[in-house]
Amino acid sequence: MNRHLTLTDQDIIAGIKQKNKEVEAFFYRTHKDKCIQFALKRFFWKQPDGITIQCDIEDAEEIYNDACVLFVHNVLKERITQLDAKLSTYLITTMRYNWMNKARSTKRTPPVQEEGSSETDSASESMRVNVRKAIHKLDPKCRAMMTYRYILGWEDYDDIAKATGKGNGDVIRNLLSRCRKIFREQYVQTINFSGI
Repeated sequence: MNRHLTLTDQDIIAGIKQKNKEVEAFFYRTHKDKCIQFALKRFFWKQPDGITIQCDIEDAEEIYNDACVLFVHNVLKERITQLDAKLSTYLITTMRYNWMNKARSTKRTPPVQEEGSSETDSASESMRVNVRKAIHKLDPKCRAMMTYRYILGWEDYDDIAKATGKGNGDVIRNLLSRCRKIFREQYVQTINFSGI
């Protein structure tokens, strides 16, 4: 395929459906630099202990590859037939979600507690720990829904539906309502257990 050929996002979706390897290569190559540079500049995770984890080139390439694989999979499964946003926006959003999961699971040695730390800091840290524990106990579907809505801050339920391949905005609204209820139950159990 001519490297200077321009394909629209819809052309790329059509080519992937036809399992056209040249279109898949074009799709992968065309978006790679933009998405990876965005991740290197904008993706970081500040842990409760104050350590900031910055996305490095290896992480960026890994999450870009994962986002591309997921996109191709969703097109082949007909979960994606067209996009309302740019394809690069879809990839970057998927990368951000994958990066947050990867960064959150990264273990760092906590720094030595400074003398004179306030009880407020301790209480805030305790709450964050309990929230993380409660979220971790949710099933993968609820974890994904809660992440898109409350961590990534997506307000449009239809966008969440498109990103996750779960029905439409009404389905997402109902799922989130159920997930919030489960989360509250898990959070209360976590607080009660940690207070024993």
